[in-house]
Formats: sequence, C-alpha cells, structure tokens
Amino acid sequence: MKPYDFRKVFIKYVILLSALLLFIYIAIILTFNWQVNQEIHESSTKELKSVQNALDNKQSINEGHPYLVVRNGQIIKNHTRFSKTLLTDQLIKRQQQSFMWNVEGYNFQINSGKLQDGSRVYSLLDMSDYEETKTLLLNLLLVLMVLTLILSLGAAYYIAVKPIRAYEKMLAEHRKFIQNASHELKTPIAAISLGVDYVKALDSAHLSAGSKEALEKIKNEVNYTQQLIVKTLHIAADEDIRLIDVAEVLNDVVKQQQSLQGADITAHYEQPLEYRASPVVVKQMVTILIDNAVKHNDRDIQINVAAEKNKEGLRIEVSDNGRGIEARHINRIFDRYYRGDTRAAGTGIGLALLKDLVQQAGGTIEVKSQQNKKTSFILKI
Repeated sequence: MKPYDFRKVFIKYVILLSALLLFIYIAIILTFNWQVNQEIHESSTKELKSVQNALDNKQSINEGHPYLVVRNGQIIKNHTRFSKTLLTDQLIKRQQQSFMWNVEGYNFQINSGKLQDGSRVYSLLDMSDYEETKTLLLNLLLVLMVLTLILSLGAAYYIAVKPIRAYEKMLAEHRKFIQNASHELKTPIAAISLGVDYVKALDSAHLSAGSKEALEKIKNEVNYTQQLIVKTLHIAADEDIRLIDVAEVLNDVVKQQQSLQGADITAHYEQPLEYRASPVVVKQMVTILIDNAVKHNDRDIQINVAAEKNKEGLRIEVSDNGRGIEARHINRIFDRYYRGDTRAAGTGIGLALLKDLVQQAGGTIEVKSQQNKKTSFILKI
C-alpha cells in the first residue's frame, strides 16, 4: 500500500475544482455574451424597421436616433454627428447590410434596408450602454471567480485532509485494541514465568542438565515476550534506548534461533560492539530476518549475521545462500500482508513490522538478492 501523499492529493483537488469552476464561469461568460449580442441584434433590427416605417409613411423620427439615407451612392439625408465623407468611405462603400462600426471611440451596430422609393437607409445603434453593462457584469463575474477559487482551496484542503482524519481515528482504535490485547497477555505470560521459576526452585536438585537448559530457554523467551508487551504498551518509551552491547544481543538471537529453528547461523562482528539502541528492537529486527530466511528457504541454508559501527551509525546485515527473491517481488516485500512466495507459511506481516521498526529508529533497509545465490538485508540505524 502506497503512503498517503497529502500534498499530491491536495494539489490534485485544487486543480480539479479550479478547472471545474473555470469551465462553469467560461460557460456563463459565453452564454451572457451571446445573450447580449442577441439583444443588440434584435434592438438594431427593431430600430431599422422603425426608421423604415417612419420614412415610408412620412412620419417624424426621434432625433436621438442616428440614421442616414442613400440614393445612387449619394447621401441625401444625414442625421448623424459624422461627416458625409467619413460615412461614404467607411459605411456606404462596404456594401454590407449588417456590421459593427467603431469610430472616434464609439461602437455602433449598423443595419441597412431599402425604402419604398428605392433608397437605402442605414440605422446606427449606439452600443455604449450595452458595452458598459457587459463590462460591469464581466468584472463582477471575475471577482466572484477569484472568490470561489479561494474557496476551492478550502474545499480541496477539506477533501484531502478527510482521509487523514479517518485514518487517525482508525489508528487510535487500532492502538487501543493492541493495548487492550497486550494488557490481557501480561497475565498468562506472567503465570508462565512464575511457573518456570516455581519448577526451578522446587525441583532444581532433581532436574537434569537438559531440563534446566530447556527451562532457561523458556524463561528467556518469556522475558523477551514480556519486553515486547511492555514496548507495545509504550511503557518503556525512550528509556528503552541506551548504550548496549549489540554483539551480546546478537549472540542471544543467534543462539535462540539455532535452538528453535535448527538453522546454520554464523556471526561476524566485534565483541563488544557498543551502540545506543533499544535491545528489544535490535533483537526483534534480527529475529524477523532470520525467521524469514528460514521460512522461505530449505533447511540446509546458511545464514550469516554481521554487524559493524561506522560514521553513519550501526550497520547490521543478515544474509543467506537460499533461493533468493524475484526482482518483481522486491519492491513489495515490505507491504503489509504481501506474500511473494505462497509456498512458505506466514502472514506477510514480519517484513512490514521490520520496516516500521527501522523507520521508528530513524534507519533504512536495503535488499540485495541474486536468485539461487545470495540474499542480503542491510539495516542502517
């Protein structure tokens, strides 16, 4: 499962919402512009018919409405503010019935039609009022668009952060469940520990060397389990990190796994190897890797545990000469519940837990694998 990238999701929703709003506003502007143009066309057509009827019927015409009458290419009536020369050059010579005319800072819609006597009349509709209205409404829409784009940032943030809040709630419930389960495990584990101590104290004289060794191993594993429970409950917290002998911890892990798994394990590290770390975490990480190597390989594999301290920190390498990991699985082996090799027993949790432990320690994991030759897990803490 890929980690949730809030920044990427937030940017995606900002782009989507902004694009949607821009599309809506562009549609509104285009619709509004079309309606204004339709109104201009209807008004200019109406004005032309009004002038035609008035001239044909010898009626008076509103002096506020500009028009001119042309016969045989000559202007015989000029009820405009412009000269006949200008009108002849820019209107009459165009020989168009309907067009836009921009002159001396004015915009006119020009419509022309024939009179009953064969003359042609030109009606000029001043569009200043329409242009002012259009500019005012477009500016208003622009302001609204900016405001809604700002609101879209808030909406995008809310949508992007919602999964995080849901995850935090789920995580809180998950932690509560783990704490409850871990707390309940303390009692039976303590009972086992007490039972081992009781057997050792009561029948110590009658126990064989093998029995004593077995009881000691049980006691060590019980102590380790108790430490894990304490860590899960966050009782140890930062006090668990201290200066430890890493070699001693690794020796315990190697002996334990040799006994439990029957694995052939060799160790390569200096003794002592002091470093500030949590002994429980170091033991848990190496135990996971050895257990993983045993489960996914044949019993006759050889496992090597190496460790060293350098200027970058603590480096632990667990390698084996088993069947290896296919390249297509390497990028996913740390995903929770992912099992590349279904032949082996397991739940797909071990390596995911290992990754969490390493990240909590501020470290990194590197995997190198050659099929049927060697696989190495390198922990840098």
